[in-house]
Amino acid sequence: MSVSYPLVQCLADGEFHSGEVLGENLGVTRAAIWKQVQALKVSGLDVFSVPGKGYCLSQPLELLEKSLICERLSQIAPPFDGVIDILNVVDSTSNYLRRICAHKSTECFHVCFAEYQTSGRGRRGRIWVSPYGSNLCFSLHHKMNRSPDSLGGLSLAVGVAILRVLQSAKIPDLGLKWPNDIYHKGEKLAGALIELTGEMDGSTEMIIGIGLNLCMSDSAADSIDQPWTDLSACRERPGRNRLASDLIESIVSVLTCYEQDGLAPFVQEWEENDIYSGLSVCLQLHDQSVTGIACGIDQYGAIKLNIDGKLNHYHVGDISLRAVQ
Repeated sequence: MSVSYPLVQCLADGEFHSGEVLGENLGVTRAAIWKQVQALKVSGLDVFSVPGKGYCLSQPLELLEKSLICERLSQIAPPFDGVIDILNVVDSTSNYLRRICAHKSTECFHVCFAEYQTSGRGRRGRIWVSPYGSNLCFSLHHKMNRSPDSLGGLSLAVGVAILRVLQSAKIPDLGLKWPNDIYHKGEKLAGALIELTGEMDGSTEMIIGIGLNLCMSDSAADSIDQPWTDLSACRERPGRNRLASDLIESIVSVLTCYEQDGLAPFVQEWEENDIYSGLSVCLQLHDQSVTGIACGIDQYGAIKLNIDGKLNHYHVGDISLRAVQ
């Protein structure tokens, strides 16, 4: 799908712009502007069209700017040593990194953001819905000197990294749902999808995809098939560029720590923010479901359930967790 970035730049202020003026500024006809607006609507943006006034987004957009992200990252210690790409439209940021980082020997971090993904994915094969330029969708590629079988708890550590950024931004009522979802007021706010590829030398290449809901349009929300929330009601939330840089810093810091010490440094913090701690939950496994009391996680990232007085451990995989009503 083609989305005109110059048109988005013109409309990003949230004000009305006439089709005639937009056409003059972009060097195209009014008919071409109309077609480009339809593409914006397909991307999940709510665009108003009013005769005599022109086109207007339902709310202003803060587009991602590499210079702003890098400027903030340059102020941290140690400074970020990696590559950052910002794309207009892509199938998915994880697919993009998989293509360009194939057989990449360096351990340098490579991060890719996109204003819009045509095939963004979540866990269990779900589509990750995100309107153009409204939320944060990005992926990070890294090569870690650990074997894949030692990374069972990595997704939990990444969840802690995301949570830390949101807590620092004074977002209230946050929590973690096993294995790596971030919840806000009892509904899903963000999540991570991690893909690992083991190497012969014992190292592991990873692509970590992150989705964070900041401001979901009404048209996009209609296609989401599970309880969700965004940060649109949080008046003091940071802008997209600041959150982008802070998330990079936090995730890189957590990955560096995990490479040295594994999940152990994050277990207590994860359990302190576990939304299901002490509650009755149901785990949907491949071919069965089990019910028990959630008792936190072990050092490998497995969830612990008390079932009839016996503590059982269930590892990360194609498992669905929900509270028992």
